[in-house]
Amino acid sequence: MPTRASSSTTLQLVGNGSIDLASLRTRLGLETARTEFERLVEDIVALKHPDVRAVRANPGDWGIDAFVGQLNEGGTAMVWQAKYFIDDFDKTQKDDITRSYNAARAAATREGYLLDSWTLCIPRTLDGPESKWWANWQRNRTKDGVLFDLMDEGEIRRRLTAPGAEPIRNYYFNPVIVVPSTSADDSKERPLHELDDDAQFDDALFVRQMEAARLPETRSAREAFFNAEILTQELEDKGVPAELDKLRRWRMRVDSTWSTAFNTACHSSQDDQLPGLFQNVMDVIEQRHTDEAVKLRASVIHGMGLMHQRVDSERAGWVRNWRDVAAAHDATPPTRQSVRGAPADLAEEEPTDSLGSAQASDGPRTPAAIEQPVTDGGGSA
Repeated sequence: MPTRASSSTTLQLVGNGSIDLASLRTRLGLETARTEFERLVEDIVALKHPDVRAVRANPGDWGIDAFVGQLNEGGTAMVWQAKYFIDDFDKTQKDDITRSYNAARAAATREGYLLDSWTLCIPRTLDGPESKWWANWQRNRTKDGVLFDLMDEGEIRRRLTAPGAEPIRNYYFNPVIVVPSTSADDSKERPLHELDDDAQFDDALFVRQMEAARLPETRSAREAFFNAEILTQELEDKGVPAELDKLRRWRMRVDSTWSTAFNTACHSSQDDQLPGLFQNVMDVIEQRHTDEAVKLRASVIHGMGLMHQRVDSERAGWVRNWRDVAAAHDATPPTRQSVRGAPADLAEEEPTDSLGSAQASDGPRTPAAIEQPVTDGGGSA
């Protein structure tokens, strides 16, 4: 809930706390996720070794992401190397591991310190052949006198659920985001409107896509879509270029959020339903789209509605074959005028090409029901 302090507003949003290392990429993108994973490893090591430190690449990092000890002549160091191998573990990744270890050995020899241990940290669980490779890789380097260890997905999860690890777990997987408003006017958030008719949008494509993904509860999605439609109509009616540009940029980020999560889901699952895709996308919008919401005095609920708008305009979907679902929906005559939000009897009075032009439009469709002022608890829309 927003809280007001003098002329500012802060918005706190809390995630679901699930330790899903792939979600780092979904929320942040691959490059930032790599950096975040390195920081996560450093913080996990700090639970046992508070004196752990990181090494910044300049340009190389001596094969070290985190270390405990001394890197000067006569010193001893324990080293942790983080590799965000979230998709593959083949020759490319194995060669990368070897290069990093060789760099750590070379740095120790050059600088005159002892490399006591070297731990590989990865966000995945190795399968049988991969585990065999790792065992052989260690055995082939026994003569180096280095202790090897593996911090994999399971080990990371166990460390993050151990006593004392809750602050780190919450920081990375249950974030609290505080967004201050820039002025007193920004503290007046746009009202959210409830649907009076549970059957509204029954024939909408975004509802059909959820049903295809076996997501039976759609009321909150319908309300989010409805509120996004209200927001869109208000901004388009006002025609303020700066606000329209902010809306356009928010739509682009929503598209990017879905695309990243969809590609990840397709790669990690063979299931046509892509379990978890819907939740991952909505979690990212809730946790990472607060800046866009605040700039338009909107709520992340509006952002979720923008996502449903993109699905409804055949730009996205919740199953692997979402384009087929959209094509089948286009071929099915609607039983009621739900997409535009008008009752069936009023919809019959619409010109026959009105719905078609809305469906062909690149932007979201505006419900006819909100063309009149909305007075249900929120004043005019």
